[in-house]
Amino acid sequence: MLTADPDAAASRAVGAARAALGDLSPSLAVLFASDHFLGSAEALVASVAEQTGALPLIGCVGEAVAGGAREVESEPAVALWLGAGLGPVETFAMEFVRTSSGGAYGGYRFAQEAAGAHLMICDPFSFPADGRLAHLNDRVPGAVVMGGMASGGLRSRQTRLFLDGRVLSRGAVGAHLPRAEVHPLVAQGCRPIGNPFIITRADRNVIHELGGRPPLARLRTGRGTARPGPGTAGPGHSRGGGHRRVPGRAEPG
Repeated sequence: MLTADPDAAASRAVGAARAALGDLSPSLAVLFASDHFLGSAEALVASVAEQTGALPLIGCVGEAVAGGAREVESEPAVALWLGAGLGPVETFAMEFVRTSSGGAYGGYRFAQEAAGAHLMICDPFSFPADGRLAHLNDRVPGAVVMGGMASGGLRSRQTRLFLDGRVLSRGAVGAHLPRAEVHPLVAQGCRPIGNPFIITRADRNVIHELGGRPPLARLRTGRGTARPGPGTAGPGHSRGGGHRRVPGRAEPG
């Protein structure tokens, strides 16, 4: 919904989501907003919670927002998804605390017999998701975790994570769906090829140089020297599943 007014955006998003759901009663809300709402995230979440009847809710402020067949960048946008028939829903928050021996994750415990799926959205500045997933691989191999990193903030404490009626600036938020059947889809899930390069010149999100040379030149060189490995998409093809999380194998997604 293209408006930066939190109340108007919430009203339009909730109305559209409820219309799409029809007569079904929602059991979970997932909310995404553009970075235009960094300063009004609390008002947006409060308005959505008021209009949805305080449903379990997770979400975040992101760099771009997609809803239906449309993706919006550089303009105010809010997308709300309402899910019905999911069974019980448990929302939670997690944090990472650094210690003399490394760090510890707290706030939520993954059960050994964790059924269903866990949806998680993490702050990239304060929550090392790779360590959390590696721990689950070792200790709770049956846990299924899907989600991603919030992209709306550019520095520490600028991230906005949504949890029910609250807005958090660090850690992670999630929802456990023990009885829901989830089919994950991943966009642009391809394994990198070639050599890594530092971006040496860019204009906002447009890259002009990689390691001092035009990106097209680097791409042509990489295609000529790199060989696709298992799970890698060749030229002209795309392959999903690069970040798909399956039982016993946790990967960021």
